[in-house]
Amino acid sequence: GVATFNDPFGTRTHLRPGYYFDTPLTLVQVLPLLPEVYLSYWGKLASAVYLHPVTYTVLGTLPLLAIIGVLTSIVGQTRKSDVSRLHIEQSLVLLALVSVSAVGLLHWLQTIQFITGRLIYNAHIATALGITAGLRLLGGKWLQIYAMGVVIVAGVILSAVSIYAAYAPPTKLARADLPTLQGHQYDFEDTIRLLGYAKISSTLQADSEHLTLCWEVLRETERPAAFSIKIVRDGNIIADRTSVHGMGRYFSPLWRAGDIFCDDVDIPIQQTPEAGQTYDLLVVLLDARTQAVDWQATALDGTPVQFPFIGQVQAP
Repeated sequence: GVATFNDPFGTRTHLRPGYYFDTPLTLVQVLPLLPEVYLSYWGKLASAVYLHPVTYTVLGTLPLLAIIGVLTSIVGQTRKSDVSRLHIEQSLVLLALVSVSAVGLLHWLQTIQFITGRLIYNAHIATALGITAGLRLLGGKWLQIYAMGVVIVAGVILSAVSIYAAYAPPTKLARADLPTLQGHQYDFEDTIRLLGYAKISSTLQADSEHLTLCWEVLRETERPAAFSIKIVRDGNIIADRTSVHGMGRYFSPLWRAGDIFCDDVDIPIQQTPEAGQTYDLLVVLLDARTQAVDWQATALDGTPVQFPFIGQVQAP
C-alpha cells in the first residue's frame, strides 16, 4: 500500500478515474446497490456468475433465524438467567466489529464503484459467530447441533481442504487417462505441447464457454509462462481468458519433462456473437510478467505458426 499507492491503510486504492463517483452518492442512491452487496457476500463467481436463487434464499434464512433466536432469548423469562456479563461483553465486541465494517462498506458504496459484499469480509468472523449463537439460542437439539457443526466443519476441515485444493498442483495424467481431444497440436518454444482440447458442445454458450485444454511438458524451463485462449472472428475478439497453467497452480518453473495435465477453462463471453457464425479458437503463450506474446508456436514438424488456431465453435 505504501510503495504502490502511497496509501498505507488502503483507503484510496481505487480513487482513480473511472473507479469512483465524482459526487458521493446519497443514502437513497445507495439503497439500489444493497441487493448486489447481499448476493455477492454469500457468493458470486468471476464478475457475473451468480448462484441459484434458491441458494441465496436458504442462506438468507440463517441470519433471520439467528436474529429471532437472539430476540426470543432477550424477551424470554427462562433465558434471562442465562445471560451473563461475559455474554454481554462478547455480544458488544461482535456488534462493534460488524458496525465498524458496515460503516466502512457504506462509505465505499457512496464513493467507489463496483463495491461487492466481499469488502465486509473483515466482519465475517463476527457474522459467523453471531449466526451460530442466534441459531443456538433459538433452541432445538438438531438446530443447535447444526449451528455448531457448520462452523466446526468449516473451520477445521473445509478450510484445510480449500487451501489444499487452491495450492496443490493439478493432477498428473497418463496418456491413456486423457479425455477425447480435438483440434490442432502445437509446440511452444519446444518446451510445452498443446495436445488439444475437449468440449462438450460445438455451439457457443450464452455467458461463458467451457473448454478443457490438455498439455504435455517437453522440457523444464525457468521462463514465466501463461496461456491465453481467445474466441475470435475476422480479428474481433468476443471472449478471452488468460491464466497461469493449472489455473494458477502449476507455474512454468514447476514443470517437469513428461508431465501431462489438463486445464478446465471458463472463458467469459464479452460480446454477443453474431447468430449462426463460425468463430475460431486461438491459443497463445505469453510471458507471465511482461504479458508479451513471445513464446513461438510451431507445428509438430517445426514450422513456425503466427496464429495458432486450434479449432472452431458455432454461434447459435
